[in-house]
Amino acid sequence: ICEPIIINGEVVKLRGTFKDITDRKIPEITQKIQYNIANAVVKVKSIDELYEIVRSELTALFDTTNFLVAFYNEQTDMLKAPYRKDEKDNILEWSADKSLTGYVIKEKKSLLLYKDDIFNLAEAGIIKLLGERAEVWIGVPLIIEDKAEGAIVIQNYESPKALDRHSMEVLEMIANQISIYIEKKRSEEIALKLKKGIEQNPISVVITDYDGNIEYVNPRFSEITGYTLSEAIGKNPRILNSGEHSEEFYNKLWDTIKSGKDWRGEFHDKKKNGELYWENAIISPIVNEDGKTTHF
Repeated sequence: ICEPIIINGEVVKLRGTFKDITDRKIPEITQKIQYNIANAVVKVKSIDELYEIVRSELTALFDTTNFLVAFYNEQTDMLKAPYRKDEKDNILEWSADKSLTGYVIKEKKSLLLYKDDIFNLAEAGIIKLLGERAEVWIGVPLIIEDKAEGAIVIQNYESPKALDRHSMEVLEMIANQISIYIEKKRSEEIALKLKKGIEQNPISVVITDYDGNIEYVNPRFSEITGYTLSEAIGKNPRILNSGEHSEEFYNKLWDTIKSGKDWRGEFHDKKKNGELYWENAIISPIVNEDGKTTHF
């Protein structure tokens, strides 16, 4: 609240009262940061871009001059940092054994440590002292599919008050969002590899729903049968029926695959142009996480 002090028609002073609202503003800023980073998780094209956005956003709450993201290689017991900003250190690959970051990952828990805490861990033989000592150090594991695969680290070499427990809690929320992004990207990469594998397969591939309606055919199917993807989608594989197989033949096929088993056999089918052809086929059920058949 502020009011002017006026003398001879001129404002000569301002008198007022002020209230510290830092505790109220921090949750607002934290929420905004979470929103911005969650939005970035959906939109960014590269993980490096996400790291830079995370670091930039967090500066609204605390000093991120020294910011590190590292991943653990279980086979080599080494840590590698794809992203590191640090005033005192630029090492991008180091042993996880007896390192603070390795300790966070192997213990699968967050740590807020001050200089004395770090010395105590070293004296206990849990870690080795490497590089410059920070006044305050925070490490948070990156949990991907319930496994700690890496960590985010923030440290400050000047002031032990630069970071606190709230900083660690915010970093834990951000680590969760980065983990979600990594899982998403991995799933997309696997899906892309499978898609390319199916599309480039020299064998005809057809995917139907549970009732046998076609949802996908690969280029080889179109090449053999003459039916394009758009012509086949929504249709039943009976469009290939030559009329040479009995009803009993098809009933046995459906009974087999709907019981959860693979069916193997030969079809004498008919192409779009009416030409007959033989094919050796395997039809397999596709089941969901609950074990229920959803596609063939």
